[in-house]
Amino acid sequence: MGLDIRYEQKFYAEIDRFSVDGNQEVEDKVEFEHDIVEFRFLAKPDSHRLKCMVRLYELVNDDRGPELSGGYGELVIPADDRDYKYMSFSNFGYVDYSTQERVRDCWYKVWIDGYGGVTVDLMVS
Repeated sequence: MGLDIRYEQKFYAEIDRFSVDGNQEVEDKVEFEHDIVEFRFLAKPDSHRLKCMVRLYELVNDDRGPELSGGYGELVIPADDRDYKYMSFSNFGYVDYSTQERVRDCWYKVWIDGYGGVTVDLMVS
């Protein structure tokens, strides 16, 4: 699996939007068609420097399973930065190599370190 941090506009289907503040963690599952899950972060006004972190897990019986290999990423948003920051994950592999059935869902956890908060758009392709 690969992690790609980008600072450019991309076009994917937005499937969820949520806020993460302070010591809060957001966890949920996501389904995708084309093996790409992307998180778009935007710092809330008056936020200090923020470290944004994402961890991806296998989805087992509709709940969080073991961490996916390469399923961790982080990026830093400088204080008062009002530009979007992107974190993309891809190449999740196969559920079953013999049938070539690709992974089509996973569990995610998003959290931040720093004073302030972010709005996160979850997008898939």
